[in-house]
Amino acid sequence: MRPFQTMLAVVALVQVAVCAAAPTVVHAQAAVEAPAAKPVKPKANLISEEEIAGLGGTIQTAYGIVQRLRPAMFRIRSGSAARETNGSSTMDTGTNEIQVYLDNQRMGGVRALDDIILSQIREIRYLNAGDATTLFGTGNSAGAIQVMGKR
Repeated sequence: MRPFQTMLAVVALVQVAVCAAAPTVVHAQAAVEAPAAKPVKPKANLISEEEIAGLGGTIQTAYGIVQRLRPAMFRIRSGSAARETNGSSTMDTGTNEIQVYLDNQRMGGVRALDDIILSQIREIRYLNAGDATTLFGTGNSAGAIQVMGKR
């Protein structure tokens, strides 16, 4: 074989090797470029509209939604009390129950959630005693459940 013919044979072999290896490289790149999406962890104090829609209409009231998705919202937290301090004296607020607000209007205790139907709800949020008192005033020493309606 002449040197020129040998060089052409080597080039042909290199082309065959590159073409044979190309699908493997492309396949490896495709696997690396498509990482799996991480699931979003729901927030403990918020039930979003997407989570509510994910129930598929099996539950019809806000009470059922909270009971199914975040039953801990019904639990009175340790340190919550029915007493609030006003200066140097302590006054009894008269309630040690979590209060429910629909669009920032007081509805009553947690059983008021039974009166709020699924089609009205955009989101449900738990507020601790401090946040509830700041937002709604006294009488929320056990916290509050705030329901925001669809508009």
